[in-house]
Amino acid sequence: MIPAALFLTPGLASARQSGEVADPGTAGPRLVIDISGGGRIRSESLSGQFRPDLGRSDFATTYRTAIAAHGRFAPLRFGVELVDSRVLRADEGGDFGVGDVNAFEPVQAYVGFDVGVMKWTLGRFTQDIGSRRLIARSNSGNAATAFTGIRSEWEGGDGRTLTALYVLPGIRRPEDREDVFHNHHEFDGQTRDRRIAGLFYTGHPLTPDIRADAYLFHFSDVDGKVRATRDRRLVVTGARIFREPGSQGVDFELEVISQTGKARRTTRPDDVTDLDVVAGAVHAEVGWTPGDVWNSRVELAFDYGSGDGDPGDDRHGRFEGVFGTNRGDFGPGGLYGALSRSNVIVPTLRLDVEPSDRWDAYLSYKPLWLARARDVFASTQIRDPSGRSGRFAGHQIEGRVRRRVGYGVTWEAGGAWLRPEGFLTRAPDVTHNGSTLYGYTDLTFAF
Repeated sequence: MIPAALFLTPGLASARQSGEVADPGTAGPRLVIDISGGGRIRSESLSGQFRPDLGRSDFATTYRTAIAAHGRFAPLRFGVELVDSRVLRADEGGDFGVGDVNAFEPVQAYVGFDVGVMKWTLGRFTQDIGSRRLIARSNSGNAATAFTGIRSEWEGGDGRTLTALYVLPGIRRPEDREDVFHNHHEFDGQTRDRRIAGLFYTGHPLTPDIRADAYLFHFSDVDGKVRATRDRRLVVTGARIFREPGSQGVDFELEVISQTGKARRTTRPDDVTDLDVVAGAVHAEVGWTPGDVWNSRVELAFDYGSGDGDPGDDRHGRFEGVFGTNRGDFGPGGLYGALSRSNVIVPTLRLDVEPSDRWDAYLSYKPLWLARARDVFASTQIRDPSGRSGRFAGHQIEGRVRRRVGYGVTWEAGGAWLRPEGFLTRAPDVTHNGSTLYGYTDLTFAF
């Protein structure tokens, strides 16, 4: 049974209900509270499973509900957000997990303090950093990632900002597959053994319509009392320059990311040998908006994520996305999620259209290559340790159509077709299930 809270969900609200409390006879700060919410129910199906050790087909119906309240009593800010992410129906042998279920979780509970050009936030919060490729709140996924810690933001003139943070990423619970399948409730945890510290700067170094980002993060995830990890200690540096798409003309984006540091080969307690991490990723795109009646935009993009060239040496070359999102660059996640920013070379040709303020859609085509022949290809779990299966993997076509039905109500449908070739037909553990067909539809409510 779907709870009444279905119509109260985070991150989806386009409308808000506000309440202001003030003494009309006095001047000074006012208490302002914004309440937002909504809900989403989504059904997905997949045939021609590409992942080894799973059934030929898969299905799932999930929903998420929540309510959020954010307030201000200058110079103080505060907020709380409750999210309920559950599965209604799923294949017990399918590819669902902690990314789909997180029952009744307070993903935000913070206080803030603003003084002049500085903003401080303390507590638990969600966040989107820059392009969202490294740190993001997933809107396409069913459950959100929360961070507990402190964040400070400096705001200069002309849109310049500098953000510093020290946060502990949430450990989503329950972690047992059977508990997840039955929507059991357990509050998420965090530990100092898993943390992110860093700086992020953005500004306008060239012209007012061209922006640039530069950042430095340190990500640590080491063994704790109950968690076995690969003891990753990664230094992530990157830069991005871009011009946002407009009503007409050319836009572009280039982002380069480097990862260095140390990591173990496995999570085994007796594995105490550190590997040198040398990995990287690149995203480049150029888009053209002709200014026609369909509000169309044509995009040519390129994505590269490094792979591990020799699994037996003392170096680790596979790029890891940390807590970023892949949806915008690589296509649907959920039961599909074939592509990620790990061991891939992916050019993209994409067409977006928005014929009215109620309709929008896109269609994209991607030929697929492995960056390294001996590493796991993206998120497929398929690998040829010998490297003899080649590097070309096939083709992906995916798209989406979206309709704003009414005030706060949006319908969406989309899917992907993965045609395997080369590596995906010759590697030792391929499924030989043929082409993969994936589709989904969802309905979102917001207030």
